[in-house]
Amino acid sequence: MPLVARRLSTSGLVRRLLVGLAFLAGGLVGPGEARALPRYAAAYGQDCNLCHHDPTGGGLRSAYATQYLVPAELVWRSDPESAAESISPSIGDHLTVGADLRLLTTGSDDDADPSRFLTMQSDVHVVLQMDERTSVAVDVGNGRRSEAWGLARVLPWQGWLKAGRFVPAYGWRFADHQIFTRRHLLATEGEPSPVAWEDSGLELGVSPGSLQLSASLQAGGGEVGESWAVRAVERQSFGSVDVALGGSALRRQQRAGDRTAVGAFGAVNLGPATWLGQLDAVRAADDRDEWIVSQQLAWTVHQGWTVLLQHDFHDPDRDLESGTRQRWGVGFDALFTPFVGIQALARFEDPDSGPAVDEDDRVRGDMVLHFLF
Repeated sequence: MPLVARRLSTSGLVRRLLVGLAFLAGGLVGPGEARALPRYAAAYGQDCNLCHHDPTGGGLRSAYATQYLVPAELVWRSDPESAAESISPSIGDHLTVGADLRLLTTGSDDDADPSRFLTMQSDVHVVLQMDERTSVAVDVGNGRRSEAWGLARVLPWQGWLKAGRFVPAYGWRFADHQIFTRRHLLATEGEPSPVAWEDSGLELGVSPGSLQLSASLQAGGGEVGESWAVRAVERQSFGSVDVALGGSALRRQQRAGDRTAVGAFGAVNLGPATWLGQLDAVRAADDRDEWIVSQQLAWTVHQGWTVLLQHDFHDPDRDLESGTRQRWGVGFDALFTPFVGIQALARFEDPDSGPAVDEDDRVRGDMVLHFLF
C-alpha cells in the first residue's frame, strides 16, 4: 500500500424540527455541504486517482479506497478486518462495481421554500478492465444522469485518453450540487442538476510528477452546443503542510447564450485542518461579468467526525450594484461505517437584494444520509 497517512412547506413543526436538528448537530460538534470529496485528496496530498478510477476524480472508488483507506483511516470506529471480509467491489479479475445513494431531507424558515425529502443521488458504477491500460466505465444515476466512457492509459507521463459521455474537469469536483461554484457557473439564476455538466466528447490528460493537466472537447446536442474545458493542478508538500494550486477554464455553448469561465482553485492542509477554495470569473452571454466564490474549512475533531464551515458568494454583475448572493454553512460530516455516513448543515442565506437578485434572508437545515460502496 502507498504511504498516504499524512492526512436537508410541510407543517411548521416538521420544518422547525429539521432546522433545529441541523443547528443542534452543528452546535454539538462545533463549527458543510454534502460530502466534498476533494478535501480527502487535499488532506492526503494526493491526486484524486488515488481513490477513484477516473483520473480527475468522482465515480467508482478504487479497491485501495474501499478495502483499506476508508475502513482503516476515515471511519469513526475503524474496523479494517470487518470491511475486508465484506463484499468485494471486484467481480472476478476484470469487473468492478460501486454505488452512491444520498437521501436529502431539507427544511427552511421560509414558507415559500417547502420541506422536502428526496433522492439526491443514486448512482451505480461499473468498470470493465480489459487490460492494465484499457477500461470502460458506466455510471447510471437517477433522472437523466449517466456517464459512459472508455479510458486508455497510453500517453506519456502517466497520461490518458478518455472518450464518451462524462463530466469535464473544472476546478474542484464538489459533490454538493448547490455549492455556488457549481450551481451558478453555467446559469446566473442557478442550475442544480448535474445533467447540465455531462456531455459526449474526448479528454486528454497527463500527470508528469506532481502536476496534472487535462483538456476536453465535447460535441454537445439538444440545448448545449460545443464546449471545451482545460484544467491544471500542482501539488506540493512543505514539511507538514500540503498545498494544491490550480487553474481552469471552460466555454459552454447554450441556448441562452455562451458562457465562458476562468477560475483559480486551491487547498491547504495542516494536520486536522483542510481549507479548499475556488474563485470563478464568468462572462455571460449578454457580456455581464460575474464573480463566484466557494470555500470550505474542514476540521477533523476525531477520526470519522469532521466539522465543516462553508462560505459561498455570487455577484451576477461586477460592474453594477445589482445585488449579490451570500451564504454561510456550519455543521458536521460523519462516517460511521465504511458504507454509511451522514452530514448535517445549517445554511444561512444573506442576499443583498437588487435588480439581479430578488431573494430574502432565510435559514435552511439540510441532512444527508449517504450509503457508499
